[in-house]
Amino acid sequence: MLEAIKIYFLPCLINSLTAIYIINKISKKKLNLKCEIMLIFNMTILLLFNNVFSDESYKFFISITIILFLSKLFYLESFDKIIIMNFFVQIIIFISEFIYSIIMITFLSDINFLFNNPFWLFISNLIICLISIYIINIKIVIVNLHKILSLTTKLDKFTKYNIALFLIVIINFLLLFIYNDYGNKKDLLFNSFLIIFYILIFLFLLKEKMKNLFFIEERESLIKTLSEYEKMLDYQRVSNHENKNQLLVIKTMVEKNNKKLIDYLNEIIKEKRNDNEIIYSKAKRIPSGGLQGLIYQKMLLMQENNIEIILDVSPQVRKIDLSNISAKMNYDICRIIGVILDNAIEETMKFNKKEREVNISMYVDNLFIIEISNRIKDNIDINKIGNRGYTTKDNGHGYGLILLKKIVNENDKIFNDVRIVNNIFTQIIKIKM
Repeated sequence: MLEAIKIYFLPCLINSLTAIYIINKISKKKLNLKCEIMLIFNMTILLLFNNVFSDESYKFFISITIILFLSKLFYLESFDKIIIMNFFVQIIIFISEFIYSIIMITFLSDINFLFNNPFWLFISNLIICLISIYIINIKIVIVNLHKILSLTTKLDKFTKYNIALFLIVIINFLLLFIYNDYGNKKDLLFNSFLIIFYILIFLFLLKEKMKNLFFIEERESLIKTLSEYEKMLDYQRVSNHENKNQLLVIKTMVEKNNKKLIDYLNEIIKEKRNDNEIIYSKAKRIPSGGLQGLIYQKMLLMQENNIEIILDVSPQVRKIDLSNISAKMNYDICRIIGVILDNAIEETMKFNKKEREVNISMYVDNLFIIEISNRIKDNIDINKIGNRGYTTKDNGHGYGLILLKKIVNENDKIFNDVRIVNNIFTQIIKIKM
């Protein structure tokens, strides 16, 4: 037993360090030094006992359980995220093992000694872990892992757990074949490619599921927009009816030569000037081409909900004509601003009427910049918003920020920054014209 402990201690230590490093990169959450040392120690000891005492058939499951349990204990993330992050850890380490094995069997006729000799076992684990660290530091890999993590958290638990369990069972089953007969190159290659095939199926299914979620989000957004337009039509219908009544009153006053006619007209003009015409005159400063109508519609909605609107548009912005840009670009800008304004209105409605305020600012600083600010009641993790499509909404809602992030990621002319100062939340959209 002591001999086995000597053989497996260093590989287990290296594997623990690598797993923790990958989780830190994926979660963007670094533990303090004391917690990290405790996590490394506990993970190393438990993995060591697993390698020494567990049957080969159960080692993979037990390793996953150990890392899963300790991750949940130290990182305090939701169980869903912990499962997904640990799944990523296993996939990255497996890919690294696969790459290392392919390289070795290409140049060596027999690679059994790599895993039977303590020195070469240590060297093999070290190289595999270095490959894993290299993979997780590839920008396209980490960006896509963050994207998948943010999206998979929106799946229902039944779907997530079933997919994860299915893949773990398949990987464990195939790994038994790989590690029980390293000398058989055909079995190694076949089973390794089979695992990759199953992983690709999982990613494909996940991609289709996410497309469906985005479709649902866009559909709900469209329905919401149409409902708001219907409210505007109802308001105009009521307004037209009111105007007809006022004209009848004026007609009667003219016929009777009523001296109060001028006063009555002044009251009507005053009322109208303080109503939608002020909002319309403000909205006219916004560049035409779709954005103007969208913001005007949202400003009417804010007025209806007793939200003070502060609109500041610089003179340079008024010269911009959005009708000259591509339809796709225009559509993306309107979708982004629509999502941000909807979120701002929803958050602002949590305050009492005197505290409701949304600030919209537009200016040019090499780029066309739109800033939308509102007060926030709840704590928001700014890092999660910026990098992982984070939502503060409950009951499975809140795909809007994910949609926003998706649009920005797919359009190299639109950039998004976020800042929170004194409980004022500001979304900054920068557009390269």
